[in-house]
Amino acid sequence: MSFKAVGQSVILSVTVNGSPMPTADEITWFKLDSRSLPMPISHDRFELNNGNKELKINNLEIADEGWYQCQVKTDEGKATAEFKLYVLGMRSIQDSAVGVVGNSVSMSCAATYVANVFPSTKTVINWYRYDDLILR
Repeated sequence: MSFKAVGQSVILSVTVNGSPMPTADEITWFKLDSRSLPMPISHDRFELNNGNKELKINNLEIADEGWYQCQVKTDEGKATAEFKLYVLGMRSIQDSAVGVVGNSVSMSCAATYVANVFPSTKTVINWYRYDDLILR
């Protein structure tokens, strides 16, 4: 499990052993989508280093959050390792409420975050109506 902020970089690494030692071509990284189907990594922010034993993701985005899998597949068999990446940063929550003209409408917001990961980070909740700030 790894916690990083938007804009930072992260390196996910595995230790690979075997006889014969697996080659870089036999080591593949995937980001698991919401249905847990592997999707090959291919993007200019992603780097494979150290014989594909390290996946470096540069300039993290919220969309990078999720499960990553390293798969080593040789003639002798297959092994996998999975990593959970949390990307911390500003997120937008959109919701709607229906009311009758002249009546009040109550809306609430619940936010969950991991404390003490970035202790100097300040949590800010702003309320908007049609992109106009109405409450800070």
